[in-house]
Amino acid sequence: MKPIALLIKADATDTPAALRYANALVNAGNPLVGVFFLGKGVRQAEQLSHQDWRDLKHRSGAPLTLCSASADKFSVQGDEDFIIAGLGELITSGLHGNRVVSFG
Repeated sequence: MKPIALLIKADATDTPAALRYANALVNAGNPLVGVFFLGKGVRQAEQLSHQDWRDLKHRSGAPLTLCSASADKFSVQGDEDFIIAGLGELITSGLHGNRVVSFG
């Protein structure tokens, strides 16, 4: 099984396949290194899909990370499930995974 990191760069309405892909990975037993939300993607922490991402986090243990600059730009707050960190977290996820799959 190959660990995979996800990069989400758009709203939930523009990236519905991202959540389906993430759930399929976890259901197939593939380790999910983490999900990094960049740009408009950070708004998913406030959209209807946020609960689906939270459920995925609790099932997989993969962190949900909001880009600090993007979160500041879009006035999105982190919480116990959506943490705020810099791009270094995305790089770290890429190093721990076999690949980074990008949506948006």
